[in-house]
Amino acid sequence: DQSFKEERSVDFEIDPDGEFHTYSIALSEHSEYQGALLGIGVHPALDMKEGDTVRIRSISYRSTD
Repeated sequence: DQSFKEERSVDFEIDPDGEFHTYSIALSEHSEYQGALLGIGVHPALDMKEGDTVRIRSISYRSTD
């Protein structure tokens, strides 16, 4: 099933200081992640206000297999 589902989502805290930071999210610890990773969805914070900006410099993936 290639659709995005809430039970496959992973929330994590960010540092909202306007600087770039590195965040590591271990999907292997999530029981819903098995097999190939076919896509990534990004949903900015729910408490964003008009004029707020989310900048992503890069996204990388490292297999643990």
